[in-house]
Amino acid sequence: MEERENMTPFQMFLVDRYLDYQNQKRRPVSDNEFARYLGVNAGSFNSWINGSRTPDFANAVKLSVKLGPEVFDHLGYPRVVASRNPQLRFIIEYWDRLDVETQKLIYEHVREEAEKTDSKVLPKDNHQPSVP
Repeated sequence: MEERENMTPFQMFLVDRYLDYQNQKRRPVSDNEFARYLGVNAGSFNSWINGSRTPDFANAVKLSVKLGPEVFDHLGYPRVVASRNPQLRFIIEYWDRLDVETQKLIYEHVREEAEKTDSKVLPKDNHQPSVP
């Protein structure tokens, strides 16, 4: 691992979260164990922490589930809501591949279901999905 002064902000963030995880466990943790915790393979984790590569957007979403939305900031990606729910992560990952009409249908369906149980849902014109 490089000296901190030679690291990118993302590398420093990743190292700090790795050390935080070790402190929580109160024992040394291997790269493989931390990678498993993050939901990524150890080779990718090592290339990120050593600075030879950076995570793609799909891996940034995985990392943000455990490490928080700051992952997106350090990597220059727009923030998204990350979830531990695999179905929601799948939808997030493939949302931009859907045509605008499909996005609107999904959005309206979820909105209607939310309105049945939550009176705080925003009016339709104030909460539209972002579409390309």
